[in-house]
Amino acid sequence: LPPTMAGSMAVLGNDQILLFGGSNSPSSDTVYGTTWLFDGTKWKGLHPVTSPAPRASASMVTLADGSVLLYGGYLPGYGNLDDTWIFDGTNWTAQDPAASPDLAFGSMVATADGGAVYFGGIDQSTSTPSNSTWIWDGSTWNEQTPSVAPGPRVGASMAVGPDGHVVLFGGLNTTTGTLYDDTWMWDGSTWHDLSLSAAPGGRELASMVTMADGTILMYGGTDADLTTPMGDAWIFDGTGWTQDLSPDVPPARAGASMVTRNGGSVMLFGGFDVVAGVPLNDIWIRQ
Repeated sequence: LPPTMAGSMAVLGNDQILLFGGSNSPSSDTVYGTTWLFDGTKWKGLHPVTSPAPRASASMVTLADGSVLLYGGYLPGYGNLDDTWIFDGTNWTAQDPAASPDLAFGSMVATADGGAVYFGGIDQSTSTPSNSTWIWDGSTWNEQTPSVAPGPRVGASMAVGPDGHVVLFGGLNTTTGTLYDDTWMWDGSTWHDLSLSAAPGGRELASMVTMADGTILMYGGTDADLTTPMGDAWIFDGTGWTQDLSPDVPPARAGASMVTRNGGSVMLFGGFDVVAGVPLNDIWIRQ
């Protein structure tokens, strides 16, 4: 498995780890279109009859039935990809939704009702950051009209919090250069700015997952100029952020892939060391 950043990773129903795509650098000089499975010991390359096109920064989540949903991504020379795919453990199947977000570098998270929430990204038609919210209902994408929403951004991080609501942190407004350090909650109909007095520093391309106890773990990321990788880890308990000061936190990186396995451990793979200018392919486990 080559060193990879911005790969899409999710847990299949049988607790194997699915990885698709990714790139070798933030500029996506080389993008991958391969499907890999990690069984807890080794990676195995799969060869499905049909596969999504190569891409980086696609959004991928595990659905309630154990299958995996993949949306969008970016392909150099083409631009945003707005296709939607389902992987059932063996094959990829292209979906035919009536509508799609057409946004790259956004954030997506699965919800308890079997759907998924997608937020932000780069609007293909205007090449500007978006703050639109879309819901996957199992057959199509539906754009939402919340009364309040986070500012337009790319590279934000999302996960489901202890109360079952979606939590979003950070991201970058590529037009203004604003690097966000705000925390937002989606309640199913609108967004709420949690306005926390203490929070992690602003960042984009951080990795975020819901842990077995319902709290959220966020790790890494980078600054607006993609020059300073971050190696700090934070836990959100539903009311505030607390830094995880474990001595075993992985070396700093951005764009790593991270999932919580069915047994409760967290697995992190790859990412990009923006100081050394190299992609990574190491694996870290948090028990």
